[in-house]
Amino acid sequence: MHLKHTQTGNDFTKDVLEDLRFTTIAWAADSKGFFYGRYDKTGESAETGAVGARTSNQKIYYHKVGTEQKQDVLVYENSKDPDLTYNLWTSVDGRWLIISGKLTTMKKHTYFAADLHSSANKALDKKLKLKPLIT
Repeated sequence: MHLKHTQTGNDFTKDVLEDLRFTTIAWAADSKGFFYGRYDKTGESAETGAVGARTSNQKIYYHKVGTEQKQDVLVYENSKDPDLTYNLWTSVDGRWLIISGKLTTMKKHTYFAADLHSSANKALDKKLKLKPLIT
């Protein structure tokens, strides 16, 4: 994924994000960054040279605009349910990040919320403290 400034049409050259599949983007209220999901790389296929399409153990990261992906902060992972895929939203007032996990082969849904204004989460420099809503 590449970011483009919508007013100037210029690309943000450092903002190239890879290994994004089945993800939503949730912008932080200050528009300085956003949350997204990505998968670990699986390596290149000897036959095609293409990177494998791993679709388990999706992790949620925070990306600060103007930085490289390697600087992104892992804010959520769930190794107990590696087949869940996630949708992300921020509340209208920007206080809450909602993480919805679902398993497409079953009717399993989980919902968590992170208070982005709390002292534990405000810096966005480590895993978020989440409150379960529906598990």
